[in-house]
Amino acid sequence: MTMLAVMLAAMLTAPPPGAAGEISTLFDEYKCSITGTTVFENIELTLVDQFETTGAIAIRPVIICNPVSKNGGPINNPFLHYVCSQTINARGTPAFEQRTVTVVNQFGEHSFLVRNRHNTVCVPSLKFEDGDNGTAE
Repeated sequence: MTMLAVMLAAMLTAPPPGAAGEISTLFDEYKCSITGTTVFENIELTLVDQFETTGAIAIRPVIICNPVSKNGGPINNPFLHYVCSQTINARGTPAFEQRTVTVVNQFGEHSFLVRNRHNTVCVPSLKFEDGDNGTAE
């Protein structure tokens, strides 16, 4: 099972003119796949974003995303991958406050309600395959 992860610019105010075109040329698109059941030691995190500051515990990687050429476009950084790990809320984490956001990307401008946190955190990663002899992709 795969999904297309597209870099979105979440904006709480009106997006600047021409932002969609600028975003689509700065960042790669990513295709994501579900990982196996690797488990690592729980990692405590403090996550700060435009919505909230929360405590979280990363419990296992669940998705790996690799850069993809969409419709023949370039891949700007073939070495940058993302590994997304499932998290659980740390004790005392407050409830998420719903809000409406506007995103603008190569698919257009869209407003939607952000209803809940997904409890996933993605970190930039280098990918190695068996037999690579230490050469990252």
